[in-house]
Amino acid sequence: CSRTRITYIMKKLIPFFLLVIVIFACKKEEDNNIIWEKSLGQGNAFFIGSSQDSGILSCGVLSGKPYLVKFTKEKSIETDYTSDRVGLFSSAWSDQSGYIAAGSSSGKMLLAHIGNDGNKVWDTTITASFYLDITSLIDKGSGNFLAVGSASPDSSNNVDTEILFVKFNKAGQITMK
Repeated sequence: CSRTRITYIMKKLIPFFLLVIVIFACKKEEDNNIIWEKSLGQGNAFFIGSSQDSGILSCGVLSGKPYLVKFTKEKSIETDYTSDRVGLFSSAWSDQSGYIAAGSSSGKMLLAHIGNDGNKVWDTTITASFYLDITSLIDKGSGNFLAVGSASPDSSNNVDTEILFVKFNKAGQITMK
């Protein structure tokens, strides 16, 4: 009878001890896999990439406005730009002369050139026949770019969407639409 009672108690205690072990194994005070983290405020990063000098280039939306930031390889802010427009930047490119960013503003394609000092060199919007949500940049070389804008930021959705292609140069001249 006592052997049956011990077996019964063990069957009840084993799940309890396993649960305690799992809880303590999963409870970590720190995550050793995080190399670095930084918050810039209320917004979203839509693009994160490396720059030519091993820094980090990121863009997105911050407080409802298109935003671009360049971190040095030591992770300090080197360039910080917030547009005066409403919208977002969803793609960016950089070289020694500055940054090209692309995104959307009020349903239009937004293209911008930002200097290394964080000041706008130029920006422009291009109206499509549809409400544009997101734009990607393709570097065509020799200071030429192809901007590809889409009505749907998630192309995995099974919905009708349209695409706008715009070729332009670093000076902001539209060379083909």
